[in-house]
Parts: sequence; structure tokens; C-alpha cells
Amino acid sequence: MAATVTRLAPAGQLTTPREAVTVYLATLAGAEQAGTRKIYGSVLRGLASAFAAEADVSAITAAALAEWLPPSGRTGRHRRGTSRSTPSDPPPPTGHRGMDR
Repeated sequence: MAATVTRLAPAGQLTTPREAVTVYLATLAGAEQAGTRKIYGSVLRGLASAFAAEADVSAITAAALAEWLPPSGRTGRHRRGTSRSTPSDPPPPTGHRGMDR
């Protein structure tokens, strides 16, 4: 499998989080990648919104990203405008529908 490298912007130019997400999602253009594009797009658009104040993706620190991500082992979606899951979040599902017999 060959990999493709896409430059987000010419050297010296800034790339906003929203631009980075748009460029990355465009690489998932195949019909067989529709599901991946939908799921990644949902998460990455949330990330771009959370870090919209950053002028460049390189300004997002590892600590800020870790704060935005849910704690390890938790599942579920981010709530709009929050930085992490809270203790009041519902527990993750225990099994698949119809499989909990």
C-alpha cells in the first residue's frame, strides 16, 4: 500500500485546525471510506471547533489535546463546548442490542 503525503500549506504559512481537518478528510474520498470519513469527520470537526482560536495547528499542545480528549477507557461523544467527559455521563453500553441475554 502506497502512502500519500499532502502538504497542508507552503513552508512558512499557517494552517488553521479547520483547514487541516478539511484537507485530511479530502484524502478519505473513496466510497469504501465513507464510514471512516463520517466518524473521523465528526470527531475532527469537534476538535477544529474546540481549537478554532488557534491560528495554526502547530500551536495545539499535547497537553491541550489531552485535556480535550475523553479520559482513557471512557466511551461516548463529546458534548458541545465541554473539554472532557464528566462523572454524570452515562456508563458505556455493556453489549450489543439483542446480545445481553
